[in-house]
Amino acid sequence: MRRESGESEVRLSGSALALAVAQGVSECRLSMSHTKRTALAVAILEDGKP
Repeated sequence: MRRESGESEVRLSGSALALAVAQGVSECRLSMSHTKRTALAVAILEDGKP
Protein backbone atom coordinates (compact mmCIF):
# COMPACT_ATOMS: atom_id res chain seq x y z
CA MET A 1 0.00 0.00 0.00
CA ARG A 2 1.06 3.60 -0.37
CA ARG A 3 0.59 6.57 1.91
CA GLU A 4 -0.51 9.90 0.44
CA SER A 5 3.16 10.91 0.46
CA GLY A 6 3.97 7.99 -1.88
CA GLU A 7 5.88 6.13 0.83
CA SER A 8 5.21 2.39 1.00
CA GLU A 9 3.12 1.17 3.90
CA VAL A 10 2.77 -2.32 5.38
CA ARG A 11 -0.49 -3.42 6.99
CA LEU A 12 -0.34 -6.69 8.88
CA SER A 13 -3.40 -8.81 9.62
CA GLY A 14 -4.34 -12.16 11.10
CA SER A 15 -1.55 -14.27 12.57
CA ALA A 16 1.17 -11.92 11.23
CA LEU A 17 -0.40 -9.04 13.17
CA ALA A 18 -0.84 -11.17 16.29
CA LEU A 19 2.82 -12.25 16.20
CA ALA A 20 4.03 -8.67 15.64
CA VAL A 21 1.96 -7.43 18.60
CA ALA A 22 3.25 -10.26 20.80
CA GLN A 23 6.85 -9.36 19.85
CA GLY A 24 6.31 -5.65 20.55
CA VAL A 25 6.68 -4.49 16.94
CA SER A 26 5.80 -0.81 16.63
CA GLU A 27 6.98 -0.04 13.09
CA CYS A 28 7.52 -1.92 9.84
CA ARG A 29 9.75 -0.24 7.28
CA LEU A 30 9.80 -1.49 3.70
CA SER A 31 12.34 -1.03 0.93
CA MET A 32 11.61 -2.24 -2.61
CA SER A 33 13.57 -2.26 -5.85
CA HIS A 34 13.23 -3.87 -9.26
CA THR A 35 14.75 -4.32 -12.69
CA LYS A 36 13.20 -5.80 -15.82
CA ARG A 37 14.00 -9.32 -14.58
CA THR A 38 14.05 -9.24 -10.79
CA ALA A 39 12.35 -7.66 -7.80
CA LEU A 40 13.48 -7.30 -4.20
CA ALA A 41 11.73 -6.28 -1.00
CA VAL A 42 13.20 -5.98 2.48
CA ALA A 43 11.09 -5.41 5.60
CA ILE A 44 12.59 -4.19 8.87
CA LEU A 45 10.51 -4.57 12.01
CA GLU A 46 11.24 -2.19 14.89
CA ASP A 47 10.22 -2.45 18.53
CA GLY A 48 10.54 1.24 19.37
CA LYS A 49 13.16 0.63 22.07
CA PRO A 50 16.38 2.70 22.00
